[in-house]
This record gives sequence, C-alpha cells and structure tokens, in this order.
Amino acid sequence: MLFKPGTKLFAYEIIKEAGVKTLYVNYMGASFVPSIAESADVMSNTIDLLSDGSDVSRIVFVQQRNYSHNSNQTFMLSEIAGIYVHLTKQEKILSPNKLSILNTNDLSRRYNDVGYLLTKLKGDPVACFVELERVIGLEKKNLKELSDTLKIDQLNYIKLLENFYSMLKNTEFIKSIVVEDYDFTRGIYSNFLRPEIIPNFTFTRLVSSLPEDAKIVDQYTIGEEFDESVVTILKRERDAKHIYHLMPPEYSLEEGMQELVNLGRNVLIEHQPKAEEFTDPEKTRQVFFNVSRDLLRDLAVSKNINLSYSDLNKLAKILVRHTIGFGLIEVLLQDRNLQDIVLNAPVAANPVFLRHGDFDECVTNIIPSKEDAESWAAKFRMVSGRPLDEANPVLDTDMSLGNVRSRVAVIQQPLSPRGLAYAIRRHRESPWTLPLFIKNKMINSFAAGLFSFLIDGSRTLLVAGTRSSGKSSLLGSLLLEIMPKYRIIVLEDSVTGDSQIIVKENGEFRKTTIGELIDDQIRKDGFKDIDGRDKSLNPGKIEVFSIDKEGKVILAEASKFIKHRVNKPIYEVKTTSGKRIKVTEDHSLFTLDEKNIFKPIKCKELEEGSFLAIPNKLTFDNNLENINLLDHLDKLDKKVFVFGKGVEEYINHNRKELFSLAYSLGYVKPTIQNWIVKKILPVEIFEKVKDRINESNLKLKSYGGSRSFSNDLVLDEDFLNFVGLWLADGCYDEHSVIISVQEEENREVVRKIGKKFGIPVKMHSDKFSLMLNSTLLKEVMVKVLDLNGNSYTKKIPQWGYNLSNKQIGWLLKGFFSGDGCASDKEIVFSICSKRLIDDISSLLLRFNIILRNSHIVREGDKTINCRIGNTKMLNFFKDHIGFLVNSKQERLEKLCSRVSTHDTSDIIPISLEVTN
Repeated sequence: MLFKPGTKLFAYEIIKEAGVKTLYVNYMGASFVPSIAESADVMSNTIDLLSDGSDVSRIVFVQQRNYSHNSNQTFMLSEIAGIYVHLTKQEKILSPNKLSILNTNDLSRRYNDVGYLLTKLKGDPVACFVELERVIGLEKKNLKELSDTLKIDQLNYIKLLENFYSMLKNTEFIKSIVVEDYDFTRGIYSNFLRPEIIPNFTFTRLVSSLPEDAKIVDQYTIGEEFDESVVTILKRERDAKHIYHLMPPEYSLEEGMQELVNLGRNVLIEHQPKAEEFTDPEKTRQVFFNVSRDLLRDLAVSKNINLSYSDLNKLAKILVRHTIGFGLIEVLLQDRNLQDIVLNAPVAANPVFLRHGDFDECVTNIIPSKEDAESWAAKFRMVSGRPLDEANPVLDTDMSLGNVRSRVAVIQQPLSPRGLAYAIRRHRESPWTLPLFIKNKMINSFAAGLFSFLIDGSRTLLVAGTRSSGKSSLLGSLLLEIMPKYRIIVLEDSVTGDSQIIVKENGEFRKTTIGELIDDQIRKDGFKDIDGRDKSLNPGKIEVFSIDKEGKVILAEASKFIKHRVNKPIYEVKTTSGKRIKVTEDHSLFTLDEKNIFKPIKCKELEEGSFLAIPNKLTFDNNLENINLLDHLDKLDKKVFVFGKGVEEYINHNRKELFSLAYSLGYVKPTIQNWIVKKILPVEIFEKVKDRINESNLKLKSYGGSRSFSNDLVLDEDFLNFVGLWLADGCYDEHSVIISVQEEENREVVRKIGKKFGIPVKMHSDKFSLMLNSTLLKEVMVKVLDLNGNSYTKKIPQWGYNLSNKQIGWLLKGFFSGDGCASDKEIVFSICSKRLIDDISSLLLRFNIILRNSHIVREGDKTINCRIGNTKMLNFFKDHIGFLVNSKQERLEKLCSRVSTHDTSDIIPISLEVTN
C-alpha cells in the first residue's frame, strides 16, 4: 500500500487482503520513525484509528520503510481501543452524574483525574494501570475522613475507578507484562510491540528476526558477488518442519540506500511494459538493469550519497527484481539446495513453503502479498503467451533467470477458490547423467550399463512413474545415450467389486456397485479380449463421475468395462472423514502435485497421515417432479384398484372384452360385475389394457378402502420432508406408516401428509408416535418408493438421486430435523445404517458439504456418529437445507455466525504444508 504524493500526514486506509483487514497509516514526511513502543503520540493516534470499530487484523505504518504489526499486537491495541470507547461512549465516565451523584465540590478534581487517566490509557496503558492503582488507594484512604452522606458519593466514585481498573487488568496487554518491572519509561513496550520492518518498494513481508525458541541447524550464503543473501536453517522442538530463514540484501539496506531504491522504483513503475518486451526476458532485464544503474547513480549524486561500484550494482539488481522481476522468488531460486517452492492460496495469509535437498520440507519467513501474486501472474501470462483466467484457470510455463531454470504452475479461481497459487520446481543447472545417478547411489553401475546396452540394441523403453518420481531426470540421462532417430515412449502412470459408484444411464442417476455394473454390461454386450480378460464396450453410453485435465469433477462416458482376477494384495484405504475404498496395491488415488492439479499416488505408497483428493461437490442435472404410480402397478398388491374417467369409459365400451380377460385370469362373474358397478379395475387387469385407457386424472385405492391417491405422486416440499422424517425415525406396522418424532414442527409435517391424502393421523399405542393408517400409502412407500428396511438397513432409494438440488434439500431437511441437531460446534447425527450414511454423504456433496463420520461403532446402541463442522459447509447447510424445528434452526444460525479459524476439510496441502 503506497499513499499518493500529497497525502496528508496520519491519513489512513483500510484494505481487505485475503479476508484480513489491514490498517495502513501514512507517515511519509514525518520527522520521526513511527514507533508504538517508543512514542506515546503514535500509540494514541493508533488507538484513535482503532476506536471506529473496524475489525482490523494488521497495522502498517508507511514511511521510507513499512512497519508492520501482526495480528497479536493489533489485538492488544484493539482491546485498549475497545475499553476507551466503552468508557467514553457507553459508560460516559466523564459525565457529572457518573463522577459525583451528589454533585460535590470534588467534581472538578475528579473530572481532571479521570480525563488524565483516559489520555494515559491511549498513549501509555501501563502507566494508566499503575496510576489507577495509586488513585484508587488514595481515594479509599480519604474515605475515612468523610461524613456518611459524602461516603456514599465517594464509594460510587471508587467503584467507577475499580471497574476501569478491572477492565484494564483483564486485557492481554497488561497480562503480558510484569507490572513490578515497570520503571515509568516506555522500554517495557519494546518486549511485545516490535514491528516487522519491510522495505517500502516491496509488498512482501519478511520476518527478519530469528525465532528465539529455535536452534540453528545450518547457515550458508547464496547468490554471487554483490547480491549475496544469508540462509539460516532452524528447528523448533515442537515442529516437524525446519524453518528456512532468508535474509536478502534489500532487507538490510541503510536508510540512504533505502531512499534511493524507493525513488528509483517510483520512476521505473511509470513505465508500462508492452507484451513484445517480454519475448526476450533476459534482454529486457539487462536493459532495465543498465537503466536502473544510471538512474540510481544520478539520484545518489542529487542526494549527496556516496555509492561504491558494488553498492550501485546491488541496488540496481534489487530495483530490477522488484519492478519487472519476481521479487524474493528470484532470491530463493539462487539456492541450489532447493527443489520446489510452493505458494498456497491465499498467498497473503500463508508463508512460502519449499522442499530442501538436505532438510526436506521447510517453512520460510516470507509471506507474499496479493499485489505481488497478481503482478507475477500478469508477467507469466506475457512471458508464456498463454491465458490465465476463469476459463483457463491453470497456467504451466517456464522461468529462466540467468543459469537458473524452473517450471512454474499457476492456478486461480475457480479451480483455486481462495485465489492465485503457485508451484515452482527448480531444474538442475547441469543435467543428470547415468554416472551422476551412480555417484548419488540412485542406481548401480550394472543398471546403468544395462540401460546403455538396451539403447545400443535399439530396444524400445517404457518409462513410467508418478509425479516427482524422477522420470524427466532419467529420460534426460538416457537421451545422452541414444541417437535422435530412435524414440522413447513415455507413459505416466483396481477397485473391488463391492465398491459403490453413482452412474447415469438412460438419463437417470442410480447408485450401484462396480461389480454389479460391470457384470451387467459384460452379460449384455461382453467379449473375451486377446489378453484373456472379460470386457465390454459402452453401447448404452453410461456416464460416471470423473476428473478432467483441469481438475474438475465432470460426468464422462466410460470407454470400456473390464473384469479381471488379481493375485495382488488388496488395500482398504480409510480417510479421517470416514470414506473407505478397497483397491489393489498399484491402483492410484490422487493428491496435489507441484505442476498439475492432481498427482496419482499408489496405495502401497500411502502412509497414515497422507493427504488424498476427494470430491467436495458432485453436480446432478435431473429434476424428478413426480412419480407416475401407473408405471409401477406391477409392484403393487393385486387388491389395489384404479379408477377415474378413463377407466369408466373403457368399462362402458368394452364389457365383453373385460369379462373375457377377467375369466382368463381366474376371476368370477360377481367380482367382475362389482368392478363394473363401481367403475374400478384391479391393477392386474389395468396392466393388460392400459394402452387403451386415457391415463389423465386416474386414481388408486385399496380393496375396501374409502381413500384414494392420484396416479401422479408429487414430490413437493411437504412430501419430501415426510420422507426425510421416515428415514430418520420411521417404520411400519401391518397397515400403517409410523413416524416417531417429538418436536411439534416435525409432527406438523406428518399431519400435513395425512390431510393431503385424506388419512387421519392417530396416536400410536406408545402414546408418542404418530400413525398414518393406510395400507395403500404403506404399499406405495415400500414397493414403489423403495422406502424399506430397519434402522440398520435403511438407504436412499434410487429415485432420490434424480431429484433437483432444491428437492434434495427438502428431503435432507426432514432427515436432519428428525435425527440431527446443531451443537455448539457442529451439526451431528447418529444412525446405525452404514448404507444410509454413505447415501447421505453422497447427497450432501451436491452442496459442497463433506460429511465426516466415525470409524467407531458404539457398543450400546450400535450407532455411528456423523458430523459437519466446517464453518463454510455449515453456511451451505443453512442456505440449502436447514431444520424444520425452530430451536434447531436458531442454533444453526448462531453456529454459522462464528468466525472460521482453522477450517481444513476441503484443503489438500501441497507437499504436506498444511494451510489455512
């Protein structure tokens, strides 16, 4: 954040970066260095700026250098600002009726004392605290000399001061110090109000001080001549990763040199580079380096600053790096020990991670800014000539800086919801060779000789492996052994039959198993291939959920169905969220890669704690508004009848045919005559003649029953809420549907369904459950809607996967209202049916909600705990599902209002660096 020339001193601006608000205060032109620790005026001014109620997480004072105070320090100051606002605006501590209820002669003195304390509070909180303690003691001492009437007034004043004292005592500000060590100077603030000092010509933050609780493991310099940087490797006992502490030359410049670079940058940024200037980046950098050196030399003369030749080159290099270059990324790439550099989204909230040749995964002291990330993305677009936008969210390119080459992968929204992210792989400056592999004990001499022998014999080689396994390095070494006329084919690199899968066939979604799907296809259209395996093509154009090259989950046609036996070990992979899959040892799952979005990882290479990519959203495009019961008459009991205008017309005009057909099926004359009188047909007869009957406005009824159903069962909100309640707490008896729910809102849904179908709602003999006494309703639910099973075997029926998102929300609302609740931390429910848990989990993926379920089955009731705790997902739940029960919905609203702090449910850290 740079203020424009002419901006008033102490002007401020609040900028939101990566979801965090930062307060920038202009101190350009001030005759002093802005230091909260050393200046009461700076602290007081900062408290005033924080008093407007803005939720600020970081404070930056902008001068020749930027002085950045982190979130902990900002919180301490915000607490003081909050006390000041509370006392002056809400308590109105300076009002006469607060200072003296009797309006005594002490009012003026008290006003001055409290006013002084409030002033001290903003500029020197510790002094205010000490002074408050002294004043309270003095006022208590004076209490003994007053009359009874004035004692009441004095006690009220003491209580006011003690409240002030108590509020201040409970702040982190006061808790972080030892009051006894206070020597009435500002030195005590230097212990916990130390800012990070950042050059004004860069937005990247760098923690310059070494962590006090870490041990130095190694230290070395990188770079050449005038552009050397110091690298310190540290290790904390409690951290698994080493700390890679970088101190580049730009962060240790003298004040005069700092000013020269600031002035030079302001001149150079006026130049708007054209795309053609980046066709030869090296030439452009050299031109800018020469221009920067001449510019800095002139500025040094005008400012009467003496620069040596080495200093001039150093400043010019820094200036180029932070204008047309890539900032501190260039410095990191100077380190030959580095292999990968990763910037996780949002870049402004995460440190840079890297992989070190000797110390493996490290976290750095560098935190880039959003401005830097966007600037680099624009440069990579121009250098590569490729797009990077929402339609093309992935950019793969190369970066060359002198002798250093690297491969760069950039992703942005919508693939990376939190913004730009980078993965950079540094290439070796000298290529790999077979002797070098032998020297590093990666292969032995026999293997190297075998490779060379095979190539000499013109044998075709197949090199396969996962990302980062060394394919490119091996191929590079083999290229030195072969003639260009030969070629090498490079290939990058099953599940068990009971694995669940959702497919789309003939326009409808259904859930099945891999085994059932493949067996069915092979049975209909299969053949035995030359390799002896049973296979089938895909004439039915069955679609399955898959991942495209951009990492998006899409529906794609299966190319082939294959069934084969294996003699390899079978692995069962379990995730912390409760997902399970059984696969062979060589089958690949996916995690994040340094270049592309997904990288395959073999199951036998997985370890406990490995990160896997699972979909967080599945998109279904169906909308099943109703179910025509006439299409399912073959599933119903023979004692169900169809009637209506179309049936009546058929009976009136086809009596002879009706008698003939009924006799052939074993019916007797009185029964047939009864149908004719009542204008009804049993489903068995209707099925035979339905092609000759107008099906509009037909109805169904059971034998002897007076209540009827329309042939179109509308899947509206009330009915799907009811289905959800049955899945949660429903069952049947011989003739009835029973729902066991307690809350009045849930019971009202049951009453609505009873009214809709003309079924009276009765109380069960348990004096708690509600009954819908209808054989036909039970028949439809069990045999047509496939809503059957007990608490251990319930599942979502196949038609449920063809509902729209809104309808699924209604169904899940009923289920969660019956079996779920909102606790103070998450939404939870416990059920016995593992199949239903899997189905609910699949449906929730429509709304970007990942259900986490326990691997443990409770001993007593055999239930499994399931939960949704991610704040973002809780908000999705609130927006698309919710609860029927008002009290549960209110708790959900409260739960969604919390501030997200460590949601990681839908995040896969690159190279295991856990972000967010």
